[in-house]
Amino acid sequence: MGLLGATTIGLTQLGCTSRLGPVHAKQATPWFGRPELPDVTVARAADCVAEYGTQLEPGYHKFDSKVLVDEDGDKEDVTIDDIPNTAYDLGACMRNALRAMPIAEQPLREGVHILKNRREQASAAERSLMGSPAVVVAGVTIVVSELMLEAGAYTFLFAVTVEVVDRAAKDAMEALRRRRKWERECDDHVTACLASDLADREGSVYGSSRCLMCGEYCKKNRGAWPTTVEIRGVDVSCRY
Repeated sequence: MGLLGATTIGLTQLGCTSRLGPVHAKQATPWFGRPELPDVTVARAADCVAEYGTQLEPGYHKFDSKVLVDEDGDKEDVTIDDIPNTAYDLGACMRNALRAMPIAEQPLREGVHILKNRREQASAAERSLMGSPAVVVAGVTIVVSELMLEAGAYTFLFAVTVEVVDRAAKDAMEALRRRRKWERECDDHVTACLASDLADREGSVYGSSRCLMCGEYCKKNRGAWPTTVEIRGVDVSCRY
């Protein structure tokens, strides 16, 4: 682990594959007594900058990064905002470095304890308002660090936060992800249907398309496009 507060590490890249170097790393945290990013993660980040930093123009670049971990310390999601598509390899390399980052046991344990306290304090009224027996509580930030990587005319600042997320929030996000998937599938069906002859067939409302009606049934059936739908007591086709 690096020293708390502000630390500087000089990292000279070995071999001939690096396109930038040497990379100098400096780390700072606003939280006294809190852990910074471990040295192994700083070294991996420096490797990413050395190898792929020239995918961006020389100058100053700042990126906000977030690492979400569950209550067991397993990584749930790693995001880095504002890295352009032209620097795809840099973004992928940095995400992999953060995904492989060790999580210190003590701050993780503290974060999990705070999450449990929040769940216990949730009232029945809050449960009712959420419409679910599972109360979703906000995540707990356990690491805040700014990692500055400098190489020649390049300066990269990665603002990194590590947050412990509630299992209920994880389950809710997964349900939303699945829901979005089948909603997209239904929308794709509707788009294809509207490009077919079925688009001119009557729907549930005068002047509306059969495709839209079939699409509504698709979403009710969580992504299953219907073979037929009923209009005024008669089964009509949704095949396009």
